[in-house]
Amino acid sequence: MKPCTRCGNLLADDATYCDNCNTEQPKRFDEFEIQVPQSATFLKVLCILTIVGVAFTLISSAVSLTMDAGAPIEGMQSFYIVAFVAALAKLIAAILMLQRKLMGLYVYSVAAVIAIAIQIYSVSLTADYMNAKMGDMGDTILIATTAITVLIALTFLILYWLPVNRKLLS
Repeated sequence: MKPCTRCGNLLADDATYCDNCNTEQPKRFDEFEIQVPQSATFLKVLCILTIVGVAFTLISSAVSLTMDAGAPIEGMQSFYIVAFVAALAKLIAAILMLQRKLMGLYVYSVAAVIAIAIQIYSVSLTADYMNAKMGDMGDTILIATTAITVLIALTFLILYWLPVNRKLLS
């Protein structure tokens, strides 16, 4: 016996329609496929955390651009501009992913790779300055903060590309 797909009336296993509601029925029981509703909670949490992180990056980049950050390092102005644009792209991507758009994942991925490259490149720009200000600990602090930042960015990138999130986007 199998239940009707519409009204739940019990039918014979070989029934092709329901006597009660006249709904056409699958031929075998194994043709019934239970659709489990997919939850977007994990994706929403990632997007909200991304928006919060991006807000901090946008604020710090804007302050650095307007105040010149007090760091007399050649090339930092363009660094702040690229960081600001990458953060803006991440914000747009997070909003697109909240709307379940696949394009948001692609935009986020490109922006995250650019942000990681900026972070690593900034080490070469600021290493001498940090050593002059903090002695031998400057390099250590710089490498540690860069490693943590890159690790967080890679973690978010991997989490966004997990199948549980990827299949929610279209």
